[in-house]
Amino acid sequence: QASSASGEETTCDFAKLDIRVGELVEVWNHPESTKLYCEKISCGDDEPREVCSGLRDFFTLEQMTNKRVLVCCNLKPAKMANFVSNGMVLCAKSADGKTVEFIDPPSDAPLGTRILPQNFSGGTEPYTANQVKKKKVLEAVMAAGMATDADFVATWSGEKLVAGKGGEVCRASSLANAHIS
Repeated sequence: QASSASGEETTCDFAKLDIRVGELVEVWNHPESTKLYCEKISCGDDEPREVCSGLRDFFTLEQMTNKRVLVCCNLKPAKMANFVSNGMVLCAKSADGKTVEFIDPPSDAPLGTRILPQNFSGGTEPYTANQVKKKKVLEAVMAAGMATDADFVATWSGEKLVAGKGGEVCRASSLANAHIS
C-alpha cells in the first residue's frame, strides 16, 4: 500500500496513478510501425522519458513536437514493436474513433505537476509500476470512466481532473463526452 508523507493511505484509484504534465521534446516515426510515434517527454524528471504512442494516424510530427500533454508515468515498461515505452499519453477519442485530441494541461502548470481529481479522499502517493500492474489500477481507473464532459473538461468518475491540489482543469479542445485513454 502506498502512503503519503502524512502517512495517509492512497485509497483513490486515480491517485494511485502518477499522471503528470509533460512536454513532447522530441518525436520521430517508429522505424518498424506505420501507426506509432516514438517520443521523448519531459515530465519534470532529470531525463525525458521515452514513450511510444499510436498517434501517427491522427497527428503530424509538427503537431506533436513541443506539445504539452498528460502522461501516465508509473506503468511498467512495455515493448511496442521493439521500442520500450515508459508511459502513456492520454487523449480523448470520438465515439467513431476518427478524431483524437490531446488532453491539454493548464498552460501555467509546471512540467511534472500531478493530475488529480478535484475531489477525492485518501493520500496522494502513487503506486509503484509493479503495484499498478499487479493490482490492475489502470484497468480500474478506465472502468470507472475517464471522459470529457459537455464542456470538454477531462473527468474521472464524474470528478474534474486538475493540475495539482486546487489547480486549473485539464481539457480537450473540442471533443465533448469523449472517452479518454
